[in-house]
Amino acid sequence: MLTIDNFWDASVGTFHPLTEIPNTFHQFAKSDNSTYYTNDKKDTVIRVSDHWGSGIRECNWYLKGHTRNNSFLFSKRNKGAYFIGVIKLKNLIDVRDI
Repeated sequence: MLTIDNFWDASVGTFHPLTEIPNTFHQFAKSDNSTYYTNDKKDTVIRVSDHWGSGIRECNWYLKGHTRNNSFLFSKRNKGAYFIGVIKLKNLIDVRDI
């Protein structure tokens, strides 16, 4: 089962775009060019990043409304622009279970 503590180990999912981060979310992690937020229930993740697609560590995280590519191509095509996406943890697929 994926949780806020392990969802980045090996998961696949499509995040839905947001224009801003709701004030009910707080930052809990940061890595190269990505920042992560969650709510008090810890059942939802917001990701702010310049790279979306396949090849994000062991994950394939896509952003709805954008072409599915590898994350390097996404960043290149969008000239390094940052996008915000949200997903419920229950909507992520744990690749280790496949």
